[in-house]
Amino acid sequence: MRKTHIFCGQAQLPQGTDIYEKYKYLTVLLEVDMDSGLVMECYFPIYCEMCNHFMADILRGRSLDEGLDPVIAEIEERVHLVSKKALINALYAAYNRYLIVKKNLNRTNITA
Repeated sequence: MRKTHIFCGQAQLPQGTDIYEKYKYLTVLLEVDMDSGLVMECYFPIYCEMCNHFMADILRGRSLDEGLDPVIAEIEERVHLVSKKALINALYAAYNRYLIVKKNLNRTNITA
């Protein structure tokens, strides 16, 4: 049985853009293996299929236990979307939720 959890992060899109007028917020969903920290799957509901595949290629197989810096560096280099800053902020929100859950799981396993 895989021990995965799903995490969500949201960030406001840049005002004055067409994507903001339609959606207001960007959401990222990450399925993460809690033992290894590996991103198993990810999804960005407002993005088209091509963008979802592109972002999944960047994130899938990365370990959140190693931090977000390598992921953010690759996004900065390869992603050229008006929503890039919101994307990065949403990833940080999901990552911070992951860190909280991981810490609580580790604390529970130590005391069990």
